[in-house]
Amino acid sequence: MKYIKLFYEWIDSTCTLAADEKGRLIDAMVLFARDGVEVDLPGNERFVFPMFRLQLERDRDSYARSREENARSRKEKDKEKEEDEEQEQEYNEPSVLQKIDENWRTSGRARGAAAQLLVDHCISENLPCSGMNSLFDELFSAMEGGLSPAELLTCCQRADARSLGLEIYTAMKRRGVGVRA
Repeated sequence: MKYIKLFYEWIDSTCTLAADEKGRLIDAMVLFARDGVEVDLPGNERFVFPMFRLQLERDRDSYARSREENARSRKEKDKEKEEDEEQEQEYNEPSVLQKIDENWRTSGRARGAAAQLLVDHCISENLPCSGMNSLFDELFSAMEGGLSPAELLTCCQRADARSLGLEIYTAMKRRGVGVRA
């Protein structure tokens, strides 16, 4: 702390002291608060100083506790802020399915990129695929047949490597979209 508190009721405790005794008392309080040094007081102020010393110690301890609490609170707020920023970043970053949908809605090479994104996702998630090319062809055909990337991903999650075609066929039949031979 860079200051000491002087309470109004202290005037009652020091009313019998002379002005020079009050001055020495204030100096002793400042030295004690700043450096922890107790000086020898020659006058009546030596009888009052112990009461003030206790108050200064309580103030110092209270100040230290509040600094610790504030530091802890700042750390917690910083951690919460970081977590919020991470969640916001995750929220703002498009998912694989959103990227696939976005590519699929365009034409030409982007449609192939959409099917490739789905293939890559299936492989990274260890979903069944008998071979990258055949999986790409099956997924691309199914998307052209009208299945959404989310529906195809569900098919991939339910199927094993041999039954993916059947899962896709069943999903297309369920939706009533044209089935490519």
